[in-house]
Amino acid sequence: SRIMDDFPWSVAGDSPVRLLAEADRPRYSQGSVVEVKLLVDRGEDQLKHAVQLRGVGLPPIVENRVGDIPATMRSGFISFYLPPTMPVGKYTIAVVGSTSVFLPETVGTEGRKEVSVEVVSNTISFEVYPAPYIVRVNLDAPIKIKRGEVIQLQYTAVRKNGFIGKIHTDIAAPGGVRGIRARGVTFVGQTESGVLQVIANDDAPLGQQRGLRIEGLGTIEDEPVHLGGCFLSLEIVE
Repeated sequence: SRIMDDFPWSVAGDSPVRLLAEADRPRYSQGSVVEVKLLVDRGEDQLKHAVQLRGVGLPPIVENRVGDIPATMRSGFISFYLPPTMPVGKYTIAVVGSTSVFLPETVGTEGRKEVSVEVVSNTISFEVYPAPYIVRVNLDAPIKIKRGEVIQLQYTAVRKNGFIGKIHTDIAAPGGVRGIRARGVTFVGQTESGVLQVIANDDAPLGQQRGLRIEGLGTIEDEPVHLGGCFLSLEIVE
């Protein structure tokens, strides 16, 4: 290797597990949420353990988060919030998955050996553009909701960069919201604050759903153009 201009390396054999990533869209405004769907591809006769997810290569201004793919599932999600102060431009990130596998050379034998591994997904590239509005939950908004309860969730959608179109707001989550629902609100004119009425089902799953957020869909001449939002901390309790 001392006579080569670069580091020599090689790849041999099939991977016991692969992680495939796909973002929900190619462009995001400042102050919005990137939702990444992950598909785990396990080799034949491999272990079906859960995969713990985290971001890699994130800009320093973006807070890392965790996600997971349950052992019984082939796909999962992880989400990242792009702050309003994030510089505009193009970015590339990836996702790391931690799990356990059988060493490929021991699969199918009585002496199968289980090891912990980390796998990196394919890269995801996207563009960040100036925010037309910034969605925020009020500091005094409720952070818990009981099964069967109705709460009033105060929030704002402050307009930026001359945006005057309608903003339709609602709650969302990767794979769909579970156990709660809201009556969407549409901001018109110069409206910048509102209240979402959130209702919890009697059988809503307890706890906090990962990736839960308030989303604001901005329109120009009634055509959906922008999608901003922020994470929503709302725990379902007895």
